[in-house]
Amino acid sequence: MNNCWILVRNGKGVTKMAADNIKFTGYDINELESSWFVAVHKFFAPGGGAEQKLGPIASADLLYRNDNPIHQSEYNRNDTRDILTFMVTPVSGNEKMCHVFRNGRGTSCMNDREQ
Repeated sequence: MNNCWILVRNGKGVTKMAADNIKFTGYDINELESSWFVAVHKFFAPGGGAEQKLGPIASADLLYRNDNPIHQSEYNRNDTRDILTFMVTPVSGNEKMCHVFRNGRGTSCMNDREQ
């Protein structure tokens, strides 16, 4: 599978791809179904939600249980959407947990604004 996706808007193609310098560890993002793969790349793209929340990103560890990274939040039981959970380390070094939704937006804590 290719490591980027193309969004066509008004006949113009826009490539969204996670920054080349982000080291992804944990569950292999290339094994995700396509909608989740796109969501991860959108969230970690330059200027995407991860960078907006934490600054430039050094690494992202995709957490999983029983060979499945997709789950529902244990912090907010009222939110029944599926999520991916990453331990994200920005260049600043302050590790933070982020939840990524299927739409490519994410949060870094409960009641956080999705970006």
